[in-house]
Amino acid sequence: MRRDKMRPNYKAYLPASADGCISVFRTVNLSEVEIVALGSQYVERPETPLKGYCCLPAATVFGQGLDVEFAPTPHVRHANISGWESDPKNRIIAKALADAATLTEY
Repeated sequence: MRRDKMRPNYKAYLPASADGCISVFRTVNLSEVEIVALGSQYVERPETPLKGYCCLPAATVFGQGLDVEFAPTPHVRHANISGWESDPKNRIIAKALADAATLTEY
């Protein structure tokens, strides 16, 4: 596993689903091994293998006027970033989130 800490692309934080939410997992107090296992089990698909993971403080999400909603399916640590509006400023918000996040590539 590479240990480089980089910034993710802002497009990772733009809502792609019809409900306008971004699916995330709360990783506070998890080791890197546990985070990788969570991604492998609940996120990764054979056609889209994971290349790494991002960490973003929830305070940054709240600071952008968004919410983190508990959504325990498919896992108790699952949540959604919600509160997005159909607005061109989403790109600016997504860039702010990406700037505050760290990316760990495998």
